[in-house]
Amino acid sequence: MTKLTNPFLLKSELKYAVAVSGGSDSLAMLMMLVEFGYQSQITVLHFNHKLRPESEEEALEVEKICEGLGVPCIVGHWDDQALEGNLQQQARQARYSFFKRCCDEKNLAEVLVAHTQDDVVETMLMRLGRGSGLTGLSAMAERSTALDVAVFRPLLGYSREELQQYLADKPVDFISDPSNDNDKFFRIRVRKLKGHLHNAGLDYQHMASSAHALKRADEALEFFTEGLANQLIENKEAGQVALSTDLTFYPQEVQLRLLAMALLQCTGQGMAPRTSKRQQALQFMVQGVPKFTLGGAIFLQGSGAYIIEKQP
Repeated sequence: MTKLTNPFLLKSELKYAVAVSGGSDSLAMLMMLVEFGYQSQITVLHFNHKLRPESEEEALEVEKICEGLGVPCIVGHWDDQALEGNLQQQARQARYSFFKRCCDEKNLAEVLVAHTQDDVVETMLMRLGRGSGLTGLSAMAERSTALDVAVFRPLLGYSREELQQYLADKPVDFISDPSNDNDKFFRIRVRKLKGHLHNAGLDYQHMASSAHALKRADEALEFFTEGLANQLIENKEAGQVALSTDLTFYPQEVQLRLLAMALLQCTGQGMAPRTSKRQQALQFMVQGVPKFTLGGAIFLQGSGAYIIEKQP
């Protein structure tokens, strides 16, 4: 019998949503919440993407499990699928829109999501293959906001194997999604490398520790940069920001972050341009290029600063 320590520590005065797909990770999270006495504080949210013939039966199975546990369950359905472009991204947006609506209607403080240690390492390896920097390689945050939804990831310290062992003596069966074996998905190809990496001496627990160390370093850099931003970034008239050229006295990683912060203040866009484009912009500033564009903004050389204006 596998015993797990309580990773939740939920506030007694709040209600929470629990995202349950029916897979091993989310089902283990639900069973742990009940075992640790939180069933009166939680509402299960299950989103039926309607992408597989089995999805209706799986939704009914999740409802049945919740009924047996005495936990309320809300099932959402993806009725306006646009099956062009990035299907996984569209599905995630639809799922989180459902989460947001339920949290607002039921006054639920956070959505508990069952990301695990395996997800931390898989994400780091995927981003390593794409050439990501410090922020991209860092472990996902335990608490964050995703598409306007407050998200809590309490299981980042547990492996998928630990959770499946925990479920082994529970009176429930988790759902095996066939897409989890589909090699057309990058994450699945990376997931299947785990055994090979372990045999080569690359342990997931140690790699997850590295991802969390990178997260701490990233947070420290962000804290330092935010302090500098108060000195080097000045809001001007509506739609204008002044970025001091003194930023070039600092390490390049700090320069890149300051540039991203200035752009965000100017344009309101949440995603910074890729690192290579920001590096080019910094080079333009050092060279004294009088005018250039980046990330939906125009940079105009001024006295000791570049004035950044949102493009029409």
